[in-house]
Amino acid sequence: EHDLDKVVYGGPWSFDNSLIVMERTIGTGTIDSLKFTRAKFWVQIHQVPLLCMIKAIGNFLGGMIGQVLAVDGGASGVCVGKFLRVRVRVDITRPLKCCLRVDNFGDKTEKVMILHYERLPNHCFQCGMIDHTMIECLKQVSCSTIMGNEEFPLGIWI
Repeated sequence: EHDLDKVVYGGPWSFDNSLIVMERTIGTGTIDSLKFTRAKFWVQIHQVPLLCMIKAIGNFLGGMIGQVLAVDGGASGVCVGKFLRVRVRVDITRPLKCCLRVDNFGDKTEKVMILHYERLPNHCFQCGMIDHTMIECLKQVSCSTIMGNEEFPLGIWI
């Protein structure tokens, strides 16, 4: 039981740099009853104002990404470091979010916070989906050209 929990809850797992999605069965369920549409990631949220580096804000921001499972931080609720780190269950049938736009202080000034997914396997830099790579992408996404190089919406930094 301990080993099973470690495998199921310890992800994300990948093979050949492709995501392996695991789902725990309930009762005597069949493989057809499992959806395999969600994966768990640790997500680093960068450029968070210092006043917002607390677990409560981590829960709020993580909820904008997916279902929050944990917020990395001390017992006091204060998160120390360069970024907030949140464990979230993400719907992989939708594109990954690359940033969050939040009006933190109600002053009508949006703050853009950059997201970094830890242990993220191959994904599409054009549309943000995990189920294929850029070579296999059917969507035509416009990209900007900077100094002769194409810049896609989701770069290697994600």
